[in-house]
Amino acid sequence: MKKEITETIYAEIAAFVTKGIDSWLEAGKLIKDLVDDHGISQEEIAERAGLPPVVVGKLEMLGRERIMPQLLLATYPAATFLPRLDCSLQKAVLANGVDVLLENGETLRISAPNLTRLQCQQVFDRDGVRTPAAQKAWIESEALRLGLSRVPEVSTTYQIRKGKVFIPAPCHLTQKDLVRMLGELSA
Repeated sequence: MKKEITETIYAEIAAFVTKGIDSWLEAGKLIKDLVDDHGISQEEIAERAGLPPVVVGKLEMLGRERIMPQLLLATYPAATFLPRLDCSLQKAVLANGVDVLLENGETLRISAPNLTRLQCQQVFDRDGVRTPAAQKAWIESEALRLGLSRVPEVSTTYQIRKGKVFIPAPCHLTQKDLVRMLGELSA
């Protein structure tokens, strides 16, 4: 027989999650104290507590207030970049999202869970959030690093001489460009 769903069930779920997070914070403080006050390594703590070392490391970060608790279980790409930031900046990004520079030069505010891995690389540096100008510089340096260059605009990439089309550089032409070129050829 199914249990009747009531609002108290949702309140219970929230209470259990809150209790869990509080427990994580307490465990993190204990790990921090063991490392700082007693010189015990994360590896030894992990072995003796029966926990994976990566979990002990994340809990220690919680105890040192270097990571927001909600990032411990997050699986979206930004969750691997956000711990590099201080907690106040993590909070701000989680609450408000970040401005991402688009190809057309405009910016779009995107929430942390919706950022792609490439957008995270563009937006986050080692310890902060890049401004749109810094994002543009990052994009340009990545293009140089990868050996990419911008394709020249079509209006300057071709010439018509004596009924022939000369295209001296690589370019992209749309159907509209080709129709215009054919019109110029027949004129």
